[in-house]
Amino acid sequence: MESVNQLLVALEVHRFDFCFIGAGYEKEVDAFLKVNPGLAGRFNRKLRFHSYTPDELVQIAVRYGEPRATVIDSEARQTLHAVCQALRAHVGADDVNGIDLMQNGRFSRNVIERAERIRDSRIAARYRTDKSSVSRRDLAMLSAEDIRSAAGAACAEKGFCLSL
Repeated sequence: MESVNQLLVALEVHRFDFCFIGAGYEKEVDAFLKVNPGLAGRFNRKLRFHSYTPDELVQIAVRYGEPRATVIDSEARQTLHAVCQALRAHVGADDVNGIDLMQNGRFSRNVIERAERIRDSRIAARYRTDKSSVSRRDLAMLSAEDIRSAAGAACAEKGFCLSL
């Protein structure tokens, strides 16, 4: 409450040389604006950004993997796209789609990070049985199964049952 009161003072005292931009999920932003009766009236514009499309989420995943030396093969990309389409089709409480329930673009990052751990465990197990069987390509490539397992775990963590 102290922060909100200070913000209101700053918005009033510095109204011509102060800009405040608040960002977040719509429900949480609305709750924030209701904390103080004078707060909502100070914000005269509200921008809504649409959820990412399945194509965009796959693109985010690929771009996130690149500097990490992670390559997502075409079958894995198709798997991620199918997962994202299933999320897009799901409508949860308060008419929130599955992509937003999974935190929109953050979902791609979470899936890649989980898939990398799954890949690393898979490669380590293979290396223990046959040291010559692991190539540089193996160390970089995410498979469709890596993505499927990672996406399933990420969704399960949020209470969303994903079947592919």
